[in-house]
Amino acid sequence: MTGTILFIKKLLLSTSILLLLHVSRAGAQDMDYLDKTDLDFLRLLTKAVMDSSRILPKQVISKDFGPNNTGGILIRPGGRDCYPSFWIRDYAMSLESGLVSKAEQQHMLR
Repeated sequence: MTGTILFIKKLLLSTSILLLLHVSRAGAQDMDYLDKTDLDFLRLLTKAVMDSSRILPKQVISKDFGPNNTGGILIRPGGRDCYPSFWIRDYAMSLESGLVSKAEQQHMLR
């Protein structure tokens, strides 16, 4: 069950980021298929997934692993299901959301 939930969360994040990217790059005339309510929902969904994916300094996400001792925030794939990992691919995809601060980016790249 956990694997299914993780997959769904990744799918939702990827879908919402891709749609936001497309809309932000499209001209106003190309946005007839996505109204403001839908776009607001996608923005909210993306923010919620990104917020639940952050591992704060010293935060412990699982009793099986230690705290985040990197000195900064990490963004893990899959949200809050205690996946104690950092993948550069997921980090790179998360940047397109516009919800990763410059300080978070610099820390994760180091």
